[in-house]
Amino acid sequence: MTAERESFEERAGRLKDQLEAESAARAFAEGALQSARQDRGGRRPGGEPAAAAKDAGPPSQDEARDKVAKLR
Repeated sequence: MTAERESFEERAGRLKDQLEAESAARAFAEGALQSARQDRGGRRPGGEPAAAAKDAGPPSQDEARDKVAKLR
């Protein structure tokens, strides 16, 4: 019984270590993804930053319609 218990405890320890490693990798990947999303959200396709695009004025009706069509 003792040998079997030690075997299960060893296996549980390895699984716990694996879970912690995978959780750390997942957290890292989620952080990188969030950072990339924020970085991408700050840029415009023409290389123009989002702040500069806001200063350009409101979009025309055609531009707004195109954006809505892309989102659909």
